[in-house]
Parts: sequence; structure tokens; C-alpha cells
Amino acid sequence: MAGAAEHLVALAAAGGEAAATPLQINLTTFAAQVVNVLVVMLLLTRLVFKPLGDVLARREAEVSEAVEGARRSREEAERLRDEMRHEMEQTRRRAQEELQRALEAAEQERQRRLRQAEEEAHRSLEQARAEIRMERDQALAAIREEAATLAVAAAERLLRRQIDEADGRRIAREFIEQVGERR
Repeated sequence: MAGAAEHLVALAAAGGEAAATPLQINLTTFAAQVVNVLVVMLLLTRLVFKPLGDVLARREAEVSEAVEGARRSREEAERLRDEMRHEMEQTRRRAQEELQRALEAAEQERQRRLRQAEEEAHRSLEQARAEIRMERDQALAAIREEAATLAVAAAERLLRRQIDEADGRRIAREFIEQVGERR
């Protein structure tokens, strides 16, 4: 920079002479400019490029680390998602099995209660039939006895004679047998 400024000052002092001459190379000025450029490059390298490179390297490392962290996070998320799917599948399968077992148990209980109700109904029906038979037999026995008594009384009136107890029983038994045969 200083060399370039000196060169411009020298040109101004020379007035229009330098402009009149075609291109001239002053080696001292050229060497000073080369040194200036090297110094500027060295300063730029030390003061700008190296810190900027360091910043860029750190930033690149941070970005790389962030990318790696994101990749690891994505892999972890995928692993967790796969585990969650597996857990959900197992839970769904267990729930399905539990539901199936519950349905089977409910069906077995329903069948058991149905059989029990049928057995109770059958027992009740048999008991009712037995009671009806017993009451019918009692009623028939009462009717037979009443009919026998009436028959004996009618026979006494018809015969106008006294029937002893043995004859009464015989006549009643015969009558009952006749009534039983007609049934």
C-alpha cells in the first residue's frame, strides 16, 4: 500500500511526463508492490483468513456434530418407534387372547347355566307331575270310597235289609273294581 502511494506521488511529481511515456516498469516500485502484496496477504492470512478458517472449521465441526446428533436421534427415534410398534403388537395380541379367553369362559358359563336351568326345569316338571299324580290318586281314592259308601247305602235301601260289615266291604270292593275297570 505504501509502495502504491509512493508510486502515485512520483507520477504526480513527474507531471505529464510519465503519461507521455509508454508503459515503464520500475523494479524498485515493483519490488515494493510485491512486498506490499505479500505483507497484505500475510496480514490477511493471520488476521482474517486463519480466524475465519478456524471459525468455519468450528462451525463445520458443529454442523457435522449436529448432523451426527440428528442422525443418532433419528436412529433412536426409529428404534423407539419399532419397539413401540412391537410392544403395541404384543399388547394387542395379549388383549385379543384375553378377550378370546373371556368369550370362551362366558360361553362355558352360559352353557353351564343353561344346563342348570334345564335340569331345574326338568326337576320342577317332574315334581309337579308327581304331585299331580298323587293328588289325582288321592282324589280318585276319595271318590271311590265315597262311591262305595253311596253304593252300599243304595244297596241297603234296595234290599231293605241290614248288611253286615263283611258284606259291605265285599260289595264296596267289587264296586271299586268295577269303577276302576271302567276308567
